Amino acid sequence: KPNVILQALRQKWPETAFDVVYLCGVDAREFSDAERNIQLCMQTPVRLMQAVAQDTRGMTHLWLVTRGAQNTISYAATAAGAFQAMLWGAGRVFSLEHSDKSRRLIDLDPNRTVEQNAADLLREIQHEDVEDQVAHRGGERLVPRVKHAPVTTFESAPGRLRADASYLIVGGLGSVGLEVARWAAKHGAGHLVLLSRGGLKQSEIGRASC
Repeated sequence: KPNVILQALRQKWPETAFDVVYLCGVDAREFSDAERNIQLCMQTPVRLMQAVAQDTRGMTHLWLVTRGAQNTISYAATAAGAFQAMLWGAGRVFSLEHSDKSRRLIDLDPNRTVEQNAADLLREIQHEDVEDQVAHRGGERLVPRVKHAPVTTFESAPGRLRADASYLIVGGLGSVGLEVARWAAKHGAGHLVLLSRGGLKQSEIGRASC
């Protein structure tokens, strides 16, 4: 159990900083054992994240590693990487909520050998920059960047909204979520379900009903 292991390490070396590199998820490539893959990509790493977050010393940091879980310009994620994509998603939440304890999310190249991936990972751990999401493909180091989308992409969406359908908006009670909900309702969405961890603040109730 990650929490037991970390607790034992902290008791033995109370003044030592620990960097934990979680690699178990890279083996979750087949659908034949879904239960094991869920354990490797969600249950175990989530417990590990909780254990790292509980370190009040601020001296334990986490690296999360996947292989072929992310789309890049030169590589489309396959169904085999679906379980690892769950690990990546959980890691993104952890990095946002505990940025001081999260080091980096690293997606290795599924087409490289074990030796090549090991070398890429070692270089990545030694790499010092502010990037918190990195993918390696064909010996290249790739990082995410926001790009402008064509205006026509957004304008074409109303034709796909249906009056007899329901639409779930995750984060729907935030500033952006409320704007998206208002836009969807205006363009024909029949039913909207707004999901939010924080709920709706009293000051936002009037704005949400507009």
